[in-house]
Amino acid sequence: MFYTIVHWIKQQKTLLLKWLLCIFHATLLLVVSYLLWNKSYSWGNENELLRKLYTVQKILNINQPAGDENVVLINVSFDKELVEIYDEYEIPMGTIDITDRSKLYRLFDVLGKESSYKYILCDISLNKKYVTDSDSLLENRIETMQKIRFAHVDDEENPEGGSLAGEKTSYVGYTKTFLVDDFFKYEFIHRGQPTLAYDMWKDLTSGQMERKGFSYKLNGKMAVNSVILSFPFIETRLYDEEGNKTIYNLGEDILNSMADEDIVALCADKIVLIGSFFEQDIHTTVVGELPGVLINYNAYLALLNNDPRIPKLMLLLIFVVYFIMTSAIVFSKGLTDIIPDRLFKIDIRFIEIILTWFGYTFIMMLLCVLCYLFVGVYLDILIIASWFTFLETIFKILNSTRRLKPTN
Repeated sequence: MFYTIVHWIKQQKTLLLKWLLCIFHATLLLVVSYLLWNKSYSWGNENELLRKLYTVQKILNINQPAGDENVVLINVSFDKELVEIYDEYEIPMGTIDITDRSKLYRLFDVLGKESSYKYILCDISLNKKYVTDSDSLLENRIETMQKIRFAHVDDEENPEGGSLAGEKTSYVGYTKTFLVDDFFKYEFIHRGQPTLAYDMWKDLTSGQMERKGFSYKLNGKMAVNSVILSFPFIETRLYDEEGNKTIYNLGEDILNSMADEDIVALCADKIVLIGSFFEQDIHTTVVGELPGVLINYNAYLALLNNDPRIPKLMLLLIFVVYFIMTSAIVFSKGLTDIIPDRLFKIDIRFIEIILTWFGYTFIMMLLCVLCYLFVGVYLDILIIASWFTFLETIFKILNSTRRLKPTN
């Protein structure tokens, strides 16, 4: 009787340790998943799946934030000027075309006198290495303006020393990998630098995103630093269905065709988006080709709609799925255990591993679809599926070794 009780206690202790192991592993994987969400890229080429999910999301009208139509779009693709460029020894190398800074000055001079606009988001890098006759006037005018933000691309560049806009510049860019060359995620804080959309959101709302340890908080709530944009605002047409102008060319449509008071009236109480809408700054996204200025604006809308926040219910769902899959492995109920033994007359471990990997990939894909459609969070499928496959394989080898061990 005594030995029976001792044996029962040992069994319960072993069982408790296994359950604790499952809880620990599921929690650890949840933390790893969170770290992967914060990366500005995906570890697999999953853009095609994302495009399909985006289409389904639009059709079903699920998790669709409202876009702000109160904007003015100004295109600078066709307003260029040639400037000379020099090598490190100040020897001329030729010319390069940049956005016409004299036209930018004229626009900002008109808008700066009234300051009736809501905000100016200018996806243009006013790099000082390109010198024009309008630089001094433009720099002085920008210095006096409020609610305006410019872009700089090189994250190694000192914005204050490298741009005519001085401190009114923010980082823009996205990470490419050998698998993914398209725009995939928008990062709000890049290597400690605030990005363009984040600075705009902070200027207009006084909101705050901060990093604490390995996690991020958006206005005190748990959030992620990188998000897949839902693109509530897309406008790349020159005219709408009624024939009204939707995108204004800086030179021909505004400076050469409107009086100063008309320009002020056009931009009054509106967000002014300035960038190249048709050439140069065009990027491939899940919704097709989009100019960089619209990507940055949609990232601002994502912050406005609290898209980076992570619902606790979603974290609970992911934890439960991870816990169930871990428990199945720990208690020797792996995915391939449900397949009849007669299908494996020959012991082919490689085929079994492949089937296991496909099984976990399918489960992660279902979980990813639910999270993306209803919350907008995209899970990294391949890494988690591969890890569970590896874990199940190791446990099966260990269990097989124990069974083959001879009795003394």
